[in-house]
Amino acid sequence: MKFRYDDFQNFYTLLDQEPSEIDEFKINMDFVNPFALILPASFIYEQGINVHKIAKNPFKGSVNSYAEHMNFFEWLNGLEGTTINIKDNYYPILRQDLKNYIRNRNNVVEITAKNISDIVSDDETLTELLNYALSEILRNIPEHSECSKSWICVQKWDHINYFEIEAAIVDYGVGIVTNTKKKYPTKSDEELLQKVMTPGFTTSDYEIRSYESDYYQNSGFGLYIVSNICKNLNGEFVILSNNLLYELTPQNKNFTQNRFNFPGTAIKMKFQIPKVNLNTKELIDNIVAEGEKIAQQKDDTKKVASKRSKSLKL
Repeated sequence: MKFRYDDFQNFYTLLDQEPSEIDEFKINMDFVNPFALILPASFIYEQGINVHKIAKNPFKGSVNSYAEHMNFFEWLNGLEGTTINIKDNYYPILRQDLKNYIRNRNNVVEITAKNISDIVSDDETLTELLNYALSEILRNIPEHSECSKSWICVQKWDHINYFEIEAAIVDYGVGIVTNTKKKYPTKSDEELLQKVMTPGFTTSDYEIRSYESDYYQNSGFGLYIVSNICKNLNGEFVILSNNLLYELTPQNKNFTQNRFNFPGTAIKMKFQIPKVNLNTKELIDNIVAEGEKIAQQKDDTKKVASKRSKSLKL
């Protein structure tokens, strides 16, 4: 098949046709961001799809250059992306190994989140919040997805009065909807995802081991807190899993049913950090307090957020 990537919706064509080969992959977008790049790059690599030819946009040199810096073309060619170890405004598409994760200080998730945050940001507030959000999302992968590999990329835009962040995280384990269906087999995908986004809801019955810390006890608040960070900071939070796309913005909460299943979980988080006068502790405290109030009214939720979810400090 020939695949023309004009916009994000074209990605569903790959899910629909499940090709073993792509004769020509043509990138024809006017603007690209982490989420739009990481989905086809990771899917093609994970599925072992052979791309014979990549046709870059002859009229959009900036798009080609950005995609190249993000390791997009390397992954399409079946090659490992180039790592980055110096300060920059972006963290390219890379696949992280989280197999040695344990629930304790300085675990592989926290080390990965800190490394990425330190590369992308030299602003203390931005680094702190990005570090927190990444670690909360990343630890869901070894804890829930039955998968040890995570795909991630991040972009920072520096505006006059604020920083803007977009982070995309993908895994190809048991999708978040599929995992929840084990506990509630009769519920629809939308009902399942609504449960996942409820503060205090978790499918995990994991017991902390002797060499682990109860600081990391799963409480089901992570997705709720991170999604509401995005909402409160003029951003966007998106989950793609199975045939459902969930989007939370300051104005709306939408569930969109797709015809095609995504074999895993993809998350986009986007938010703006003011350069002055943002009290991050107060932000987290308020979100947690509201979440715990909601959890108190539910029957199948934990009522109190974990110490880890309540703390910005790793």
